[in-house]
Amino acid sequence: MTKYLTADNITFAMANLNQLVFEVTDVCNLQCKYCGYGELYDDHDKREDKMLPTKKAIRLIDYLAEFWKSKINTSAQSVIYISFYGGEPLLNMPFMENKPICHGYMNEHDFQNYVNTQMDFLRKHPEAYQKIMEEVIIV
Repeated sequence: MTKYLTADNITFAMANLNQLVFEVTDVCNLQCKYCGYGELYDDHDKREDKMLPTKKAIRLIDYLAEFWKSKINTSAQSVIYISFYGGEPLLNMPFMENKPICHGYMNEHDFQNYVNTQMDFLRKHPEAYQKIMEEVIIV
């Protein structure tokens, strides 16, 4: 029997989401050839120097939180992983400093935040490290 995606499947998946990934920016301070945006790939997206506004991320989290609070959520005690990548996500420092992600939901869920960074920015701006390290694991 063929199973099709239904509205109930989607609702259940959002209520039990265990990972949320934000592309914080497509800006990068390096031009690595092997990067997915690099010259080794013909079909990559063009970089347009976009930054994800904090308000958009908050809207998404607020939307998902209604599902997380619902009775449909059967994984209420599990960790939700929030990941940030880009380009170089630390180049959108206003977003990373504010860390509005999940700020109002910490009592209801266990969140772990991850940043995928090439560390060059932190090497040149060590003061930024303190601004994001309290709640973020760098990978």
